[in-house]
Order: sequence, then structure tokens, then C-alpha cells
Amino acid sequence: MRGDSEWLNQMARDEPAQFGGHFDCLYGHCDQIVFPAETAILPGARVLHLPARGHLQLVFEPQAFERALQLLEEPALGSLQTVSRAG
Repeated sequence: MRGDSEWLNQMARDEPAQFGGHFDCLYGHCDQIVFPAETAILPGARVLHLPARGHLQLVFEPQAFERALQLLEEPALGSLQTVSRAG
């Protein structure tokens, strides 16, 4: 999963243009798993930046929890198209 790898580039080419709009991306600049932090953002997604938060800390962040509850109460927007990854 290295940045700019052929595998990641191919996945990005296969995704529908509106794909990111189905997601909320939460990230912090102290993430020890996703680096650089900006790679946690899908184009077109809603973004919540929580500064000075690590990867696992995001799970316990009140803002993240509240956003998850809001999403559970929203009506479904329809299913995402399944993109075949087999090659």
C-alpha cells in the first residue's frame, strides 16, 4: 500500500467519480498508522480534521462518535457500486 503504487493507482482509476461522496473521512496529524495524514482523505468526501489525534484515539473522540451517530440516523443513500478487484 505504498503511495503511488500501481495497485493503489489502479484502484483509484476503477472507482466511480462520485465514490468519495459516500464517505466521511476523519483524520489527525498524529496518526501513527496513516501517514502522511492527508492520505486519509478521499476526494469528494466530507472531512473532519481532529488535530493532535492518533489513529486509535479517533475511535474515542467525542466528535467522531457524534458524527457516527448522525450517520446512523441518516437515510441510506443507496448502495455503492461494487468494483471488482480481481485481475
